[in-house]
Amino acid sequence: MMKNKLLSTNRTLLRVTLLKPFRDLKIKCFTDSSNQTLEQFSSIKGYYLIKTPSNSLYPALSLEEELKKHYKKIFEQELSEVGIPRDHWPDINDFKEFNTYINVDFLSLIADFGEGSIKNIETILDD
Repeated sequence: MMKNKLLSTNRTLLRVTLLKPFRDLKIKCFTDSSNQTLEQFSSIKGYYLIKTPSNSLYPALSLEEELKKHYKKIFEQELSEVGIPRDHWPDINDFKEFNTYINVDFLSLIADFGEGSIKNIETILDD
């Protein structure tokens, strides 16, 4: 009997969904976006990998703590991706406020079906 091997990573996938306040911000900047329904706008997903906490008794709390380290970068990336000009970006000063704009789902099993090592590719974003 042959055993199948499943390679997984030490990362957790975050799937982000943009909520109504995010859409309202885009409409403020681009009035032609107002014909886009919230359902259409929310169907655009962003995906991020974060470190999976090891040996945690409370994995969901540990994942949230890991997300708190990166939420500002995620928020800025989503603002940039949607095309909102930097001078219209709101100041997000806490994690609770971030959650009014973005919903995050944690997907913990990341199976690697690719050949070879995963590589990090550095991209420099404009300031």
